[in-house]
Amino acid sequence: MKFFKKIGDSIFSLDLRSLAFFRIGLGFLLLCDLFNRSLSLTSHYTDAGVLPRDVLLSKFLKEWHIIIHNMSGETSVIAVLFIIHAFFAFLMMVGYLTKLSTFISWLLLISLQSRNPVVLQGGDTLFRMMIFWGVFLPLGARYSVDSLKLKPKFESNKFSSIASMCLILQVCYMYIFTAILKYHPIWFEDGTAVYYALNLDQFVTPIGLWIKGHFELTRFFTFGTIYLELIGPVLLFIPFYHTFLRSAVAILFIILHTGLFLSLELGLFSYICIVAWIGLFPTGFIDYLALKKTVKRYKNKFKKKLTPCLNKFPKPKEITFPCWVKVLACQVFPIVVLAFVTMWNIRSLNFDKYEKYFPKKLNWFAFIIRADQYWNMFAPYPLTEDGWYIIEGTLRDDTVVDIFNEGKPIIYEKPERVSKTYRSQRWRKYMMNIWKKKKKKHRLHYAKFVCRTWNAKFGKSPKALMTFKIHFMKEKMNADLSISPAKKVTIWNHSCFK
Repeated sequence: MKFFKKIGDSIFSLDLRSLAFFRIGLGFLLLCDLFNRSLSLTSHYTDAGVLPRDVLLSKFLKEWHIIIHNMSGETSVIAVLFIIHAFFAFLMMVGYLTKLSTFISWLLLISLQSRNPVVLQGGDTLFRMMIFWGVFLPLGARYSVDSLKLKPKFESNKFSSIASMCLILQVCYMYIFTAILKYHPIWFEDGTAVYYALNLDQFVTPIGLWIKGHFELTRFFTFGTIYLELIGPVLLFIPFYHTFLRSAVAILFIILHTGLFLSLELGLFSYICIVAWIGLFPTGFIDYLALKKTVKRYKNKFKKKLTPCLNKFPKPKEITFPCWVKVLACQVFPIVVLAFVTMWNIRSLNFDKYEKYFPKKLNWFAFIIRADQYWNMFAPYPLTEDGWYIIEGTLRDDTVVDIFNEGKPIIYEKPERVSKTYRSQRWRKYMMNIWKKKKKKHRLHYAKFVCRTWNAKFGKSPKALMTFKIHFMKEKMNADLSISPAKKVTIWNHSCFK
């Protein structure tokens, strides 16, 4: 038993310094996410936007969710919530009242994500799960205000617990289940999946365009990606040469995600994944980088310079709980959530087949804590339909303009960079979602938003918007890798004063 316990402690151990970098990275990315979302704060999170609260609750929200942002539909109130969220994200990043600030950051994040699910992508799922598991981990044990103001609780940098196991498994689940969902000849036989992905003009960057021009290179990246996703997580559980294998796998995945954000515009997805792997670097790897000596050398120097700033932080009070509360909160609850997440992921492989083992009536628990997840990124294959938007608007003076392009004359030719026609990554996700048939009910509310925002500016002047048509210039990639000519598809007709 001692042998297996030793193996388990080794496989599921984390380094406190890696967790510190993990905490700093998550806090910084949370601040970046809030800033990016704030650029569309009114449009995406208020009653004047694309998804008013009454519409969300009556038409689109079928499960229980914690949505603090539904307390008001006013821009000022939501802005205050953003500021509060940013404040606790900063506290989490610097490691002050770390557990409390991490918990509140997670709570406000799941509320924000539930307020407008149409703008979410795969990275948001991983983001909330990383912060959720971080609540149960000693993220503030190193390189934090808490570690400087409180007595150290951990002498060794190596740490293992149920929560550390949960974090490692959660990261592995994302890659294993997305690889299984990608079981298709385009990934495993033809090797053309990356080429398909780089033909999506809504995502591709200049570097991605260059890679697309080298077909054999795209095939190499296709096979490299799918086999790394399948084999890489498995290598983490081999007890022999564990430090080397985990370090190598983490570095390979960081390289993979670096390549992704250089070639495709995926928002914060790649950065979130990189931060997740930084948190998994083992103790031996951090020691090999000589961080231990470096920190000892400069700790006193930095502490003297930081003392005036640290004194501004009141000394955090250590809260003690009864033993049974600690067992329930830190051991039983994480195990229950992990079992739930495991079954949820298995069911996602075939909902009809596995629903009898994990019925939908249990979904409420996952949606309350937002442990729901579906890793279908580019699965079973990348999108084969691509295109760009044109909103053909008729003004009061009978002028016809492109509302989507800030009222400029309509040009049906393909833009030089389709990805740059969207105001942000969140808007790109929203617009590509309402193109899908299963999201078509959102088109009416987007159309009403277009009328409100345009006519709030021009009122009853000759430039007031009367009617418009939403066109999607659809391109389709064929099985022979050729691209069909763009076809205009009208997905909505609207009259602002009907």
